[in-house]
Amino acid sequence: MGLLGLLLPPFLIWGLGEVLWVGFFFLLVEILKNRSKKENKIENRWKYVWNLGLRRTFGYKWEFFFASLSGIVILDIYWMILELANKFLPSFLYVIVLVTSGFALVSLLFSKGSGIMSRPPSSLLQSVRYLWGGFINPFNEDKTSTVREVSKKVNEKLNDPGV
Repeated sequence: MGLLGLLLPPFLIWGLGEVLWVGFFFLLVEILKNRSKKENKIENRWKYVWNLGLRRTFGYKWEFFFASLSGIVILDIYWMILELANKFLPSFLYVIVLVTSGFALVSLLFSKGSGIMSRPPSSLLQSVRYLWGGFINPFNEDKTSTVREVSKKVNEKLNDPGV
């Protein structure tokens, strides 16, 4: 597979992770939090998540593209670390490296997604910042509240019939 194997799978994996995190996760949380309302049928709620999530995904398309390009490097380094640990470390140390690096990888994915969600969708040139930057601490409450506010504004804009 060669060079294509080093580029395509990490690009697709990172891109899919970002799409699910930014496009659909907060919508699912919102729907599950408001599930006590009985006036909406379950089918309508899932249709809402699907439609709005797709529109969010297309709105953030350039951010996802550049974040996925940086994800190629991050995932290739991750796989290299796991391969070296598998070859040279005993199994109990390999498990420690696997868990630690997996946590670091997921934290990087979430922090890049939180960075994307902290701003409304932008143009191609403004999205280049997500190539190597755009990380926000997903565990910081102040940053998380900013992400929630921007996410609500983006959802309202996408739900506006004039858009």
